[in-house]
Amino acid sequence: MLATLRIDRDELRFSITSARDGYVQVLLAGPDGSLLQIFPNDRARNNHIGAGATLRLPGAAWPLKASDPPGLEHFLVLVTAEPRSYGAWATGSKTPVM
Repeated sequence: MLATLRIDRDELRFSITSARDGYVQVLLAGPDGSLLQIFPNDRARNNHIGAGATLRLPGAAWPLKASDPPGLEHFLVLVTAEPRSYGAWATGSKTPVM
């Protein structure tokens, strides 16, 4: 799904439904070439999802507000059998804010 958001005004919300038990990780590839792990994060550490369950993101503690730089962003959502962290791959300096 492609959505247009206004910088500093709109917030992104999305849902993930998993066919199996696991741990959700969400990575964001920004228009500037940055790669960020936006979930789990310092404000939302519990990333477990049950089979057939729906996870609504972001949580109340970490809203995703549209921010600079403008352009197309890509989200990669992974459900893995064990918890993982892709924070070491991060190339940007943003906190979990879009």
